[in-house]
Amino acid sequence: MSDGRLPKQLVRLHKWAFRQDENFLTETFAYPLEYLAENEAEAAAEIVSRITGGIIILSPQHMRVLEVRTQISGEEGIPDIELRTGQHFVIIEVKSQAKASEDQLRRYRRLLDQSPVASKGLVLLTRYPVSVVGADHYMRWYQIAEWIGLESSRYRFKATSEFLVNQFLGFLKARNMTMGQITWELPIGVRSLRTLTDMLYEAAAACGL
Repeated sequence: MSDGRLPKQLVRLHKWAFRQDENFLTETFAYPLEYLAENEAEAAAEIVSRITGGIIILSPQHMRVLEVRTQISGEEGIPDIELRTGQHFVIIEVKSQAKASEDQLRRYRRLLDQSPVASKGLVLLTRYPVSVVGADHYMRWYQIAEWIGLESSRYRFKATSEFLVNQFLGFLKARNMTMGQITWELPIGVRSLRTLTDMLYEAAAACGL
């Protein structure tokens, strides 16, 4: 991350999203996704394929046909994110703390069934593992962060793209919705923690505790 101050902007704005946590999270995710589709086609093609479980597979040359829509109200409810092309239709239901219901997923399934396109599906994106049934694919926020981070390191992004990605990933990290990588330092850290525990035990025993 090129500037440690970047994530704080979204974190501060989030404070004003009173009772609109998931809507804020939805828009925070949808806009960089849309921007990458228009400006970083190679990376966006891979990201979209992953987050839709392979339902939407587009070449970089065709990424601009992807339409990213949010909060479209209809008879079956208000899907958080819709990804559409002339041949694809994917609904992404975004969750943070709230739980998805099977009734909600059934309503979105009916909406998908009304579409004539061949490639369509329902993705449930959550912070924690879920047991609710009804989605085609289940994604976690840490996976989204990993996939976007992977593509941003694989390609040299334009400055604005890098800015948006850093903001988004920093926001997820600030909310503890990502997982850090396990590196070579872990065994050393575990040994140090064990040594510290032993020292604390000896100190406590010396004090008669």
